[in-house]
Amino acid sequence: MAVALFAAKDGPPPETLAKARASFEIAERAYRVGDFEIALANYRRAYELYPRPEFLFNIGQSQRSLEQWRDAIFSFELYLRDASDAPDRAEVQALIAELEREAEKEDELAIHNQWWFWAAAGAVTIAGVVTTAALVSRGDSAPTGSLATFDYR
Repeated sequence: MAVALFAAKDGPPPETLAKARASFEIAERAYRVGDFEIALANYRRAYELYPRPEFLFNIGQSQRSLEQWRDAIFSFELYLRDASDAPDRAEVQALIAELEREAEKEDELAIHNQWWFWAAAGAVTIAGVVTTAALVSRGDSAPTGSLATFDYR
């Protein structure tokens, strides 16, 4: 694919194309060894230099490997939009559906979506309000006690 990807005649100037190819090759090596963050950064760099839909697919795969579900969905949707004649359209649509299920599972597990989180937050808020009201309504300006103050001069 790399040869065909960089053989297009309607691409950027040769020096830009060379930079895009170098970023792509770094990304490919990083992806193969499981360094998905480096792969993602370099696929993005290649796409910035030479905006081809194939890079969007690779960006999505890297995001998927990093469990960045929503970002991967976005990248795959852009890929399908830009590659209107994509031969793998059905597979990518199935992949998007799978990623949407993963994102929903993650949302269900998020702490702010749990009932007990909001119950605890409410209890803490009520306790704070009651404590503040009790302290303010005491009316004492200074604490009293039987102990004298110490002067350390």
